[in-house]
Amino acid sequence: MKAVKRPRISRSTRSKKKLLDPVQQLFPELMERIFSYLPLKDLVACSAVSRHWHEATSNDRLWRGLCKRRNWYDCGKFDNCIDSFQSLKHDVHRISDFSDWRKHFILKNQLKRNWFKGHYQKCKILLTIDEIACIKCVNSSNMVLAYGCNNGEVKVYDIRDEYKLIQSIQCKDSSPIDSIRISEKYLVFTQSLLLYVFKRCRKGNYRFCSIKSMRTEDVVEIDSPLKHIGENLVKNIAAHNSDNELPFFQQNALFGIKFLLVNDSLIAATSTSPLIHVWNLSSPFARKCQVFELDDETEVGDICVANNVLYMSLIVKEISRNPFRWFIQAFSLGNLRQLYRSEMHRYDEVSIPALEASKSYVVVSFRPGHIFLFDRYDGSLLYHDKTLVFLDARPENSDFIGVKHNDCLLIYNPRTKSTIASVDLQGSPWGIYHDVLVTVSSNLDRFGRGIPYMEFWWLRKKKYLSYGPILVLTFRSLSNLVFMDETKVVLFVENRFLYVISFMA
Repeated sequence: MKAVKRPRISRSTRSKKKLLDPVQQLFPELMERIFSYLPLKDLVACSAVSRHWHEATSNDRLWRGLCKRRNWYDCGKFDNCIDSFQSLKHDVHRISDFSDWRKHFILKNQLKRNWFKGHYQKCKILLTIDEIACIKCVNSSNMVLAYGCNNGEVKVYDIRDEYKLIQSIQCKDSSPIDSIRISEKYLVFTQSLLLYVFKRCRKGNYRFCSIKSMRTEDVVEIDSPLKHIGENLVKNIAAHNSDNELPFFQQNALFGIKFLLVNDSLIAATSTSPLIHVWNLSSPFARKCQVFELDDETEVGDICVANNVLYMSLIVKEISRNPFRWFIQAFSLGNLRQLYRSEMHRYDEVSIPALEASKSYVVVSFRPGHIFLFDRYDGSLLYHDKTLVFLDARPENSDFIGVKHNDCLLIYNPRTKSTIASVDLQGSPWGIYHDVLVTVSSNLDRFGRGIPYMEFWWLRKKKYLSYGPILVLTFRSLSNLVFMDETKVVLFVENRFLYVISFMA
């Protein structure tokens, strides 16, 4: 038999086969799917392999999926605050050239690291004793901080310019400001069933848009703002009511107007009406609203929004019956379609069901009363606890629930249905955000004087609780925690300063 001659392979062909990247033979969608399973460190390392890998890892859809996996849906929220992150000041120009979702992921991840590492910036606003006594509600965004007073006045401060006073709005009605919400574009607050809407201008101040009266089921637009808003500031300071405690975790009032400001959408409802109104403030037809019509036999207990889904707790109007009935309902804000309606539940006492939405569940609590945990996607009841009596606060971006009973705080994990920590608060304020517990306490020094301090504890693993707090801040006199959100903690110190602990550092 004749030997078969094998074809000779030149060195150039061999080198080409060795240099051939097998990943280039895959479809872009398949590469995106593979890279989506990698941790952040490995994904960054893959972006430095070659130009082709760098382009594949820079895909905006890839980073969008990574953000949504962590429930980071508010893309573009920190675009105007890149300069505020001191840890990223050397990479500001490089980050600005990234795609929107990749930039959003980097800033969100850095903000979360600042919480865990205890990196912060501390600023203060000098106020008079009368001004502090009048503060009723506080809210803030990435650029501005606003608070409403008991005398009908609203003040707005610029966070980026060393907390400079931008604007002061005085209502002619001297009744208290019930609730306030502020975003990058809009300022909304309520007073005596009136809904005031202001829009941010290029100069940084806010101009009047409209006033919406919700005293009846049909919302009435008020075209003459001078009847309700004074042209000049009124300096009359209302007397301080010691019975009104400063609110922690700014929430809607249980009675009156309940409203939410989500991006460019304004959602409002009243406790006596079966209608929920939704306005698109960026639309030229902002005066027209979309209406969710509920059953005539129900009234709204509370509302909240998470991931473009509107959740509401509804009460059946037959309150004379004992126990009274209630349920939760979910709507999609995109197409106004009902997603689900939970089963009817009963409660022994007449109370308002407070509602909060988390990553994977919806929490309904009664004050005082029980806690109900529902699945966020189908409304099925996951857990009902009768022993944890008082739900004081529950943030959005945490898997833990803080339950306050008397002076004891229980940190509860709904997934494992267990209590991971117990803290003796002694009546001090507290809160949870990014799985970090914030408490305000005080110790006595050798002279018998109280030294207040604020501690930050990481709740993700039990062993970190035994290591001690990740951050401790000490103050000279008694402080009071007022407001807390994703980027900052606001508290009063020495009855003169409004301190802001910002984690955009």
